[in-house]
Amino acid sequence: EYSLIVNLGRIKLDKGPVEAGLALLRQALAIRPHIPEPFLLLGNYYISIEQYDKARHMYEAAREKNPNSQNAWIGIGVTYGSQNQYDKALEMFLRAVQINPSSAIANRNLAGAYYYLKDYENASKYAKIAKESGGALPDVLLSLTGS
Repeated sequence: EYSLIVNLGRIKLDKGPVEAGLALLRQALAIRPHIPEPFLLLGNYYISIEQYDKARHMYEAAREKNPNSQNAWIGIGVTYGSQNQYDKALEMFLRAVQINPSSAIANRNLAGAYYYLKDYENASKYAKIAKESGGALPDVLLSLTGS
């Protein structure tokens, strides 16, 4: 039942009605508040509507439930980056890369944070790792890989 509620909530957030998806994910949290997935899904939703503080709160709750949730660390970093707080974003992405050094997404985001902090050497280093891991890169980071 729990998995069905979470999956249906995910679908409703994507396809609508959004209010139904939010209600289902809140229901899932009431049933199993120790599981990070609904928090991550809510964080993704709040990012999509540019409510970065709410998103960060959801990702932090997911991280609290599972400190090794790479997606929680990435999500927190994305919220900071979206608010031009690249130094804080960098810290979060570094932690995500520590959890999974070959993650294309974590390395791409880390490269982006370094780029915005004008540390092009590290931006290039992590962009190359992201590319080697099969990740897609925006043109500005792709240019740092020598491609």
